[in-house]
Amino acid sequence: MLNYESNTSIYNETVKEIIHVDESEFEKMYQMFTQETDYFKNNQHIFTLAVLIGKFIVKKRKKINKRHDFIRHSYIKDSDEEVILTALAIQEVNDVDVIIDKNEIYTICEEYARSGIQKLYEWYVDSSIDFDIELTNLINEFFEEE
Repeated sequence: MLNYESNTSIYNETVKEIIHVDESEFEKMYQMFTQETDYFKNNQHIFTLAVLIGKFIVKKRKKINKRHDFIRHSYIKDSDEEVILTALAIQEVNDVDVIIDKNEIYTICEEYARSGIQKLYEWYVDSSIDFDIELTNLINEFFEEE
């Protein structure tokens, strides 16, 4: 049950209404991937992949300079993407209590997404890389490590 005046639930969970991306990357990268390619069905998918690439490939968080509204929290609430993003945040801070702080979860993810989308875009525009094969190899390598 949410208390909309204070933006908290009865469990003192903070609710961030919007997930942001950096303005400089919105049209050039995110819109290009979702509108000009068939790789991603929606913003949630490209954002989640960008977060994972930022965390596990680039291994770097990068602060957002100018925020651009990207995904409403209500669009990913109770989704597989939200579970992935929350698990990543728990691992990042090494504290399960982060699950009640959506602001912290999404700040962590926004920063990993920033470095991840840049790497994904580099692969896409690099003519020496077959993007389909790069994505396939990335997924295979990730699951082989487990």
